Amino acid sequence: MKLWVFSDTHRNLSLARRVLLDAQPGDLLVHGGDYYGDGITLAAEAGLKVVAVRGNCDWWGGGGPEEEVWEAAGVRILLTHGHQQRVKEGWEQLRHRALQVRAGLVIFGHTHIPLNQPEGGVHLFNPGSISRQRAGKCGTYGVIFLQSGYIDAHIMQVSEQ
Repeated sequence: MKLWVFSDTHRNLSLARRVLLDAQPGDLLVHGGDYYGDGITLAAEAGLKVVAVRGNCDWWGGGGPEEEVWEAAGVRILLTHGHQQRVKEGWEQLRHRALQVRAGLVIFGHTHIPLNQPEGGVHLFNPGSISRQRAGKCGTYGVIFLQSGYIDAHIMQVSEQ
């Protein structure tokens, strides 16, 4: 199973659209919030199923859950924006929540800084931001392959060129 992972798009979808247009097909688009509707829009345009959550900038209450937990290809996944777990201060609350829901993979956003790291029995994955990056000059997104409980996760870069 192939997941396209975006977060913190903030209504700037041009680079994400380019990535999806040029890409090999996938199975699911995952959006970690800021802005929830962006995930819905991108998935519809690409003909993908979507799992998306609200972030701290989705303040208008435009729908969408704050957290999603599901299983795919033998991996239990927690999706959250991360602001409620105070991810800018560390990952302990995020790891704790993952362990509560028995997730082996946590996908989150909020920091705009990519992260792809196993941490205490949980694989932490933040795709960064494709439109408002805070680390480096290029926007980032994620591609995750799941198969029989195995996680193969990658941070990808895209420039505005």
